Amino acid sequence: MSIHITKAAWKKMSEILTHSKYKYGFILSSHDTGFNKVAYNLSILNKQKHNSIQNNMNTNILLDVENMIKLYVDPYDNENLDNIRIDYVPFENGVDRFYFHNNESKNTFNNCMCGLCSEINIK
Repeated sequence: MSIHITKAAWKKMSEILTHSKYKYGFILSSHDTGFNKVAYNLSILNKQKHNSIQNNMNTNILLDVENMIKLYVDPYDNENLDNIRIDYVPFENGVDRFYFHNNESKNTFNNCMCGLCSEINIK
């Protein structure tokens, strides 16, 4: 599985976790939206979700050594998450957002460089 995360995305994830009561990391998942398209989701792990996936032997975990941030890849989404690139672009059109790029899939929402925004709620 090939997932690339830019330094800007790792840095923003680190900033988000400093303001969150949950410090486990993030989970990356996807879902089919219909019409043969895929949407991506990046969310903060809560304790319950962390405990449930921590023991799953099929879970891929990416680690940003510089910030010690973990990104867990949903073990049931490997097909949709292969060859993805995650970037963070601040204040584009007045909105901060993470972008998901998958240039190898014609079935990805916004396959061009405009990407798909994922809202992250800090709780």
